[in-house]
Amino acid sequence: MEAVATVLRDAFLEFKSLYTEAAYAETTPDPDTLGRRLDEGPIWVARLRAKIVGTVSAVEKPNGIYVRSTAVLPSARGSRIARMLLEEVESFAVSCRAERLFLSTTPFLHAAINLYEDFGFRRTSEPPHDLFNTPLFTMEKKLQALMTESDLMHLPDDLPIPTDDGGCDHLVGLGLPSVPLVATMGGSVDLSTIPGCVVIFAYPRTGRPNESPLVPDWDLIPGARGCTPQTCGFRDLHSEFQALHCRVGGLSTQSPEFQQEMVARLHVPFPVLSDEKLELSRALRLPTFTVAGQILLKRLVMVLENGRVKKVFYPVFPPDRSALIVLEWLKAL
Repeated sequence: MEAVATVLRDAFLEFKSLYTEAAYAETTPDPDTLGRRLDEGPIWVARLRAKIVGTVSAVEKPNGIYVRSTAVLPSARGSRIARMLLEEVESFAVSCRAERLFLSTTPFLHAAINLYEDFGFRRTSEPPHDLFNTPLFTMEKKLQALMTESDLMHLPDDLPIPTDDGGCDHLVGLGLPSVPLVATMGGSVDLSTIPGCVVIFAYPRTGRPNESPLVPDWDLIPGARGCTPQTCGFRDLHSEFQALHCRVGGLSTQSPEFQQEMVARLHVPFPVLSDEKLELSRALRLPTFTVAGQILLKRLVMVLENGRVKKVFYPVFPPDRSALIVLEWLKAL
């Protein structure tokens, strides 16, 4: 713990005169005190060229994960080390299913406050307090809950129902442009060249277990939630589509790598196509929406016949019945 104690001492030395003597001693604990702190929670260190240049620690509390002793040597600042340390603490907090990170800081640590704000911390409404007469205030960062595999399959009862905004009114009868798209089964697929019946279900984005939703209010966006249940619906009925001599494929603007992980995890037997560059989406003027800077497809299903749009299902709700609804339509032909 000697190296960690040295980092704390050297990092806060320039601010020593702004602390009371007792507060400075508490902020820069000796190795023995740091060793005892390990019983309260983990301590992380950052190394640069084999030298320990940064540290942070965390304490699991009933109301969240308390972040303390964030420090980087002056000579190592400007290398994103402090941010990377905070990312480690956040990953730890998420694994503990904590709802927030929180910390106390002093008003005169301007660079640290800017760092915390850039990382998503905000000052709370809690009144100011002190550490041995050195003023402090509390900052927090609220965390998003992780999605489990079960969560991804479950559809809440109160999901908002998407409305028909006319975004697909122009599609029926259109011939698809020649746009090769990367497929999860390798190579590329040009939908305009495939003979016979093809069902393409487009969706915003699938999630991954042990990751947070794209945004906290993802479920409140009409038509956003349900991509995994929709995909699994087509997976489970795939043989029945095959019996009707109809191919099936998925389509999203996610990367091929993201899609390949999903296909392997869910055992999807058909190709999923990546329109990451939005080439097909723009050529067909497919309806999209933007969340967290990402352009995502609105949920829809196109039935193609020899490269031409024969039928469109839009909006799609509920997503877990999408495959069955399309299958029943095809059987009725």
